Amino acid sequence: MARIVCRNYPTATFIAGRWTVTRPDRWAVRKIDLCSQCLVVTANGCETDEDIQTAEALAREWPGWDVHGNCPENCDGWFSWSSCEGCGESLGGTRHPGVAMRRNRKRVTA
Repeated sequence: MARIVCRNYPTATFIAGRWTVTRPDRWAVRKIDLCSQCLVVTANGCETDEDIQTAEALAREWPGWDVHGNCPENCDGWFSWSSCEGCGESLGGTRHPGVAMRRNRKRVTA
């Protein structure tokens, strides 16, 4: 079983084709459904104007969060009429599992 530690999230590991948070007390993690375009952008970055628009939509929908695809190697996704939880696109289409992650903020009490 491969165990890859994410550079941005030292307490997140990629095990058996999925991101797993090993210290959930330090991270806020939400499971979300991503459209195919969001999955491509989170995996490959921005290569076209459409990718840039998708990345901007992800940043608007999830300010302060990092969004990652959480699809196993042979993931075909599923069809849904629900809007994409990543970019907010309202068209129906294929959805894939994803996660939004951010470091929990510690509250200081006086």
